[in-house]
Amino acid sequence: MRKLINNKKVPELKKPVNLTILTKCPLKWQIRDLETGKVYQATGSLELYKQWKPIK
Repeated sequence: MRKLINNKKVPELKKPVNLTILTKCPLKWQIRDLETGKVYQATGSLELYKQWKPIK
């Protein structure tokens, strides 16, 4: 189990899964890690591991 910043517990899977967003406007997207509170902004890059940058 993982504990989120709101103290809710959620199950952890044995294997990772892909989460995909298909969009014509990537720069409008942000994601938030509910475990750490970190927020990431989409970059518009197609290169793996360069599609999201952390917002400080």
